[in-house]
Amino acid sequence: MRRIVVLGGLGFFGHAAVLRLGADGVPAIVAGRSRRAELRVDAEDPASLQSALRPGDVVLDTAGPFQYRTTALIETALRIGVDVVDISDSLGYALRVRSLKPRIDKAGIRVLSSCSASSAVTAAFLRHARVKDHAHLRVWLAPSPKVTANLGMLQSFMASIRRDIQVWREGALATVRGWSAAGSLELPAPVGRITGRLVETADAAHLPPVCPTLRSIEFRVDTRVTGANLLFRVAVAVPPVRTAIAWTLRPSLAVARLLGAESGGMAAEVFGPTGARTAWALVAPRHGYLVALAPAVLAVRALAEDKFPHRGLVPPHKQVDPEPLWKLLADWGIAMQPLA
Repeated sequence: MRRIVVLGGLGFFGHAAVLRLGADGVPAIVAGRSRRAELRVDAEDPASLQSALRPGDVVLDTAGPFQYRTTALIETALRIGVDVVDISDSLGYALRVRSLKPRIDKAGIRVLSSCSASSAVTAAFLRHARVKDHAHLRVWLAPSPKVTANLGMLQSFMASIRRDIQVWREGALATVRGWSAAGSLELPAPVGRITGRLVETADAAHLPPVCPTLRSIEFRVDTRVTGANLLFRVAVAVPPVRTAIAWTLRPSLAVARLLGAESGGMAAEVFGPTGARTAWALVAPRHGYLVALAPAVLAVRALAEDKFPHRGLVPPHKQVDPEPLWKLLADWGIAMQPLA
């Protein structure tokens, strides 16, 4: 079995990945900048990466927020021959990685970017949908902040608040105001009704090339923290409010854990060219965040055992097959349910 290195392995998602892989008999090395890490490495320092990684390693990159990451890890992987799986949700990072596609494909390494809720799970929803010529995709994220609130998550939220973001509309990237266009959807218990607003998503980069009939992609998020949706709405209109939130991110974590919801998950609505709709949800009482982690766990396991068939920059619809993904999530207590 190949060596697995989890960057950000002491963080929320990295630690969860190490535990889930270990439970399957797939040991992983906890890597990061902290002295507590088994392998000291800085994901943004080429010299550090070059020193810590070995040819043939499988790297699971959970060191977010990816909105602020460079491609230093991918560049190192190209030089020494390392496979990389990341859980990025960032459109900017997706575009930066995509610019390296010719070099990645030529090198023959595997890079699975956004092997997470965005975009591996959304691609699996599209493959599962019995809709011909997918025209529109609307994704809803219902985080469980009482369990998952962390600095990276809040920074990811803030990247779309009162800023121009890019979304896929009318078959092209379009600029809109982040945290706009409110909508609501009823999810199965215990989540219930959520109200989501637009955020930027890696789906806008990853999905159109593999599903060229898609005319629009929306990714909507509900904070799931009492009062936070209203506060963010005010921040969109009043710049000083956004500034105040940005300066108080760390204290806000305690508030999110105190007032945030414990249940969570995600849902997707897929529309055909005539408006025909099919929709599903993945929800859990407490561990909904595992929806974002499941594709990466499956992919890393396959890579470590040399059972992953693809090479190059692997598009999201080839990162994981839907049925094994749904089965793993069901084993973790997260069943896919159809929506009316």
